[in-house]
Formats: sequence, structure tokens, C-alpha cells
Amino acid sequence: ALPISFWLYDIPGQAMSVGYQIKDDPKQVRQMAHHFADLIYEKLTGDKGVFRTKIAYVVSKKDQSALVIADSDGHNPNEVFASKEPILSPRWSPDGSKIAFVSFLKRKAAVYVTPVNYKKGRATGKSIVIGPFPGSNSAPAWSPDGQSLAIAISKDGKSDIFMISLRDQSRVQITNNRSINTEPNFSHDGKTLLFTSDRTGRPQVYQVPVQGGTEVRLTYTGRYNASPHFSPDDSFIALIHYDERKFNVGMQDMKSGVVQILTDGSRDQSPSIAPNGKVIVYASEANGRGILRFVAKNGRAKLRYVGPKGDDLREPSWGPFIKD
Repeated sequence: ALPISFWLYDIPGQAMSVGYQIKDDPKQVRQMAHHFADLIYEKLTGDKGVFRTKIAYVVSKKDQSALVIADSDGHNPNEVFASKEPILSPRWSPDGSKIAFVSFLKRKAAVYVTPVNYKKGRATGKSIVIGPFPGSNSAPAWSPDGQSLAIAISKDGKSDIFMISLRDQSRVQITNNRSINTEPNFSHDGKTLLFTSDRTGRPQVYQVPVQGGTEVRLTYTGRYNASPHFSPDDSFIALIHYDERKFNVGMQDMKSGVVQILTDGSRDQSPSIAPNGKVIVYASEANGRGILRFVAKNGRAKLRYVGPKGDDLREPSWGPFIKD
């Protein structure tokens, strides 16, 4: 075992703020460093750190796509599902034990769920198909209790959102509109759904009660707003905002409706918020390649992760906090 220790000193107070010693497998040095970083971050900010959390994303190569689980910074990737057909929209279950995603494995869009070991970042069983239901099945979103999935089912030129019970695969229709309704995302109290609809002629974000009710438009700034994602406290949503010929990650306050643009790329997509609500991971491009970028909620701190040469990275999804 390798002994590792760290100390965080409060220089003005001339006292040790945090001290930690551990002996562990040398192969786990990276995980120990993430653990220390979480302790330091929480001590300095009062917020829980996300260094030990996981992200999932899709890697596209010339001849196949793969669903990958990696550390929160994109490193240490492990494949949990691979196919010669496209893979889309990975989404973590609330407890981190499963990932839902879309695959064209049988030449038709269907939602699959694969069981995983969150800490090890590996699959623990075979993927199972949800349904499939008549039409194209896409854009899965987990309910906060992990017992249901909201998915978009497209048929006859329209798309609506349905709630699917994972116990018996029964379904309940949530939206009923002649337009495209897709990209559902649950509030963390499980009472409402965000979704994207083009019913006004351009994609905008709407909200609807899960038990049924009036669908309310939320976005009015800009011609295009899509891919909504609730923050952990439901106080804001991350989304993709198009204006002035660029697709950027934005953040809209749920009370004021004010939109803040956080990124400056031109083809940003697929935002996913960290479980502490302080950082957003999203897909972008650099030199013609798909990469992952990270931006702080205040728009200041920015990082990026580029995969091995020849790999396109896209569709990131940030995993939850889990118990140690």
C-alpha cells in the first residue's frame, strides 16, 4: 500500500484547515487525488466537490460508436456498450446504477438500459431494450425515483413524450401536440417536465406538470432554445441557445427568465449539469473534432478534454453523487 497525505493550511489563521492520511493501492492514486480535491473544494467553498463523480459520453470512431464511463474530467475511460450503429442521449439513473441511452442496434431508434458499477465505471450486465414502442423511441430521461423513464416517441410526422414504467413498461402520454415534442428532463421534485417543442415554428423550451396540465413556454430570448436541463435545486436550467449564427450553452433563471450565455463556441451542444450545480459539461468542436468542454456556472472557469486521436466525443451526461 502507498501512504499518501495532504494538509490544507489557513495561513492568516496559522492553523491546519484539513488534514488527511491514507494508505491505498498505488493504482488508485488518481482516485485518492480526486478525494483530496473534494475535501479541499468543500472546505473552501462550502459546496460538495464533484471530482469523484463520473460522466458518461459517446465516442464515435470510423467504424463504431461506444458508450463510455469516465472520471469527471473525462480521463480513465471505460467502454460499457459498443455498436456499429449510432449511440445517442446517455442518461444516468438517479442512483448511478444504470445508464439509459438510444441505439440504432436494430436499424431503428430504441431506448436501452445498461446496468453499471458507478465507482469502477464498468458494465455489470447486458443492456435491455425498453419497449420498443411503435415509431422512433428517443431522448430518455429518468424520473427522480428511478422507477420510470420519460421518452419521446415519434410517429406519423409528430413526436410526443410518454412516461414509461420500468416495472411493467406501461406508458402514459404526457404531451399531445401535432408538432415535435422531445428532450424531456425532470425537475428534481418529480412534479414537472421540461421539454423542447417546435410548435411555434422554432425550437423553444416548455414546462408541463407530470400529472397533466397546461404546457407553459419558458424561453423567449433568441430564435432557438433546446436541450433543457434542470439544475439540482431547480433554480435554473442549462440549455442550448442559438443567436448570431452560433450555438452556445446558456443558463436561464427560473424566476426571472433572464438568460446568461456561458460559452463562446459555435457548435456547442448537449449540456449536462454537475450534481452540485456549479459546473456544466457539454460537447463542442476543436479542429474538426468532437471534444468535451467544462464551464463554471458563473462562466469564468473553463476546461476541455480531448480524446485520443481520431475519436469524436459527444453527448456527455454527468453522473450523480453516490454514497461512499
